[in-house]
Amino acid sequence: MKKTYKVQEILNKMKKLNNIEFKIKGETKEFDIDFSQKNIPHLLGLQYINEKNNEMKGRTLLRNVISNNYSDEEILNKVEKNHGEKQMQNVKNRIDTFEAFMNNLEKGFIVEKTLDTKMNVNYLIIQSKKNEYYHLGIYSDENCDFILNFDELSEKEKDIIKTYFVEDNIEYFDKSNIIEEIQSISKYRDDKGDYIPFSFDEDKNIALLEEYERNKDFNYREFLKEFENNKENIWNVNKDEKDVYFER
Repeated sequence: MKKTYKVQEILNKMKKLNNIEFKIKGETKEFDIDFSQKNIPHLLGLQYINEKNNEMKGRTLLRNVISNNYSDEEILNKVEKNHGEKQMQNVKNRIDTFEAFMNNLEKGFIVEKTLDTKMNVNYLIIQSKKNEYYHLGIYSDENCDFILNFDELSEKEKDIIKTYFVEDNIEYFDKSNIIEEIQSISKYRDDKGDYIPFSFDEDKNIALLEEYERNKDFNYREFLKEFENNKENIWNVNKDEKDVYFER
């Protein structure tokens, strides 16, 4: 069977982006996030390649995966060997969907994470496709300008992306009091000290920047809708009706 290297491709893409600071604006909620390549292993669940008594994580885990050029199959085999088939499938779901989720982040909805778990997350950005629900977990302390360290980060930031996972149900957010469409995503520009429109999808990002140069007051959501109408996009998530997530 031919090996695939989706994990390595994702890591290489994030390396090109380098460290970025970006804002996600909802209708009332706003998240200000620092993001870089070092976040990716944890979000993809790569820590589960470790044996149960091995605590390799963070930059050490990142270097290990890159230096050994692990294929997706090698990663999943290690996860299954050390943590079983269920955890392997969990990691596989993350690897298979993470890049498309991030490339279409603007199609997500902001909800509260309402399921009582040990997961240190209070908001989720969710998307759904058929019977799968994609969750990007964010910790946001709205009462102060810093929070407890996240084990994958050395900085203290107000809002932190802490996890990504896929479920076949809505139990993590079914009691949410909010469900907000994302209005815009923007990236901080160091050289000019301002924020500019942003997408993790390279084609959309180029189009956004070109439109921004023509009209700095353009509508982010409407522009991307028109852009998508003119370009086939296979990541057709449920996004037309807010209550689609609560139909079950």
